[in-house]
Amino acid sequence: MNVYLHDKNDLKKNIIKYIICLLSLYLYGFYKNGILLYSKDYVSFLEMFKIVYLLILSICAYFLTNKILKKEFKLDLTFLSLFLIPLFMPLSINLFVYFGIVFIFLLFRKYYNVALVILVLSFLGKFASPMDDTSLYAFSTWDYLWGRNIGGIGSTSIVLGIIIAIVLSFTNNYKYLISIFGILSFSILSILFKDYAFLINGNAILTILFIATIPDKSPVLKKYMIIYGLLIGILGSIFMKVLNPYYGMVLSTAVISIIYEILLVKKFNI
Repeated sequence: MNVYLHDKNDLKKNIIKYIICLLSLYLYGFYKNGILLYSKDYVSFLEMFKIVYLLILSICAYFLTNKILKKEFKLDLTFLSLFLIPLFMPLSINLFVYFGIVFIFLLFRKYYNVALVILVLSFLGKFASPMDDTSLYAFSTWDYLWGRNIGGIGSTSIVLGIIIAIVLSFTNNYKYLISIFGILSFSILSILFKDYAFLINGNAILTILFIATIPDKSPVLKKYMIIYGLLIGILGSIFMKVLNPYYGMVLSTAVISIIYEILLVKKFNI
């Protein structure tokens, strides 16, 4: 999301559009990891709404830390990130742990990095749902692209993610160059190393589409956006191969965004 604009009203409009677009991922996540699991007796009725609980806890942590830090409520990029984090959470994440970690990161707002928040929380849960563990169902590639794969609660649908990215691109407020070149480098390496399963990994694709493009953690100039995207895709494919396929890409995004912010923004103002 390419929110370069300094006008506060434009920023608010862009954030509202972004949040509205993300609602489709919430609905799919609620269906896949809520309604379906409840219908098969894998979760209770209350557990079915976990993705909603995570969003509510994120917003509560935001308002509480704002109160402590004496900040006013704003439709800013930090607030937008609270709608991204729940989508990428492992289904088994503990609600109290989730709230505590998000609260701590928000309390130290100056060093807040959404990719880093997601990364830390990803270590604390299991991505496979009870239904995934049974291996009773055989799905086609098309099913996986629509979201039947293992991943975050609402980050498995590649088709929905791409549709959202296309919609946002027409608003001229989306850093599509980062997405395009990130996915391009990631796809090329996945094919070269015959890691074809990576290409249907929703967590990886949606990380490139929505986390790597966070405005205040990514470049503004086109040539740097291209380099930034390429590096995230390359490093992400390596991390997915040698570390973990479900949080390798967000680890890459965290590393590249921190390097960009510390070395390039502060020293060279790029």
